[in-house]
Amino acid sequence: MILLIQGEIGVGKTTLIRRLLGDRLPEARGFWTRKEAEGEGFSIYIHPMGQPPRYGDENRVGQRLPGQPRRAFPEAFQRAAVWLEAIPPGEVTVLDELGVLEEEAPRFQQAVVELMCRSSLALAAVKPAQTPFLNRVRSLPGARLCLITPENREECYLRLSAELSYNP
Repeated sequence: MILLIQGEIGVGKTTLIRRLLGDRLPEARGFWTRKEAEGEGFSIYIHPMGQPPRYGDENRVGQRLPGQPRRAFPEAFQRAAVWLEAIPPGEVTVLDELGVLEEEAPRFQQAVVELMCRSSLALAAVKPAQTPFLNRVRSLPGARLCLITPENREECYLRLSAELSYNP
């Protein structure tokens, strides 16, 4: 099963994934992203699940500094692809989050798609952007899209939680 949780920044996509996994969260494999302030701007880092977060150039996937355009670091995504490729079939996986920064990281994109297809359960936080990669993810066989808003996030949790209790 592939569940795509789509919504705007700060709406609760990651929180919903954590709540849905509950006790199974420590068993899940995949990655988390985290935004860290840098003066007036910020950087976004990717971290493998089950490992302590690291904040360095090797896992910085994006950056926005005042007066500058958003900058992606595809080489960090390409390194992260190695983690994803090593996850065995049948695992519960988390991909938090998929967006526009990975557009120039084809190996990462392919690793994400393959991982989702071989997972027993894949939960992904997805930006609402329309890109070739995100559109491909949304069109995967069996992928279900849950649009989350501040108004419906509790309803989404209750509905998906009930569904997952039937599909452990």
